[in-house]
Amino acid sequence: MDLVVRPAVERDAPDLARLRDELAAEDGVGHRSAPDAVWALVSQPGAGALVAVADGRVVGMLTYFVYPSLMRAARWAQIAEVVVDASARRRGVGTALLGAALDTFAALGARDASVSTTPDNRAAASLYRAAGFDREWRTFERRIARDGETP
Repeated sequence: MDLVVRPAVERDAPDLARLRDELAAEDGVGHRSAPDAVWALVSQPGAGALVAVADGRVVGMLTYFVYPSLMRAARWAQIAEVVVDASARRRGVGTALLGAALDTFAALGARDASVSTTPDNRAAASLYRAAGFDREWRTFERRIARDGETP
């Protein structure tokens, strides 16, 4: 499999939405992403996305944010999502995306990077450890209600 990792461009938005929906389905969230909404999120200042392309098809994506960290007195990169198409898993796509992301973060002046996953996602944890992510932190999440929603 010939694999190329590159920054996402607007024409990749449908593939980003497809992969995001694949991740949501695996997490039990029945959600359909609008490509234009996905592109609006990853193209805002401080955000970005990388795609892995094999044989002309987008088979993986990694989305991220880079922002200043007062605690670190430097820029900090946070990986938001890593998704590999089910047909391309266990073929080095996730490893290639993480390697390209770390290079991107260094070029953007980030000193540290973080990524999180659910406690039961052993495959992701193994991937992240193999890429050199070694400190584990506890992440707490809370839904923020919008008009008419219950948190």
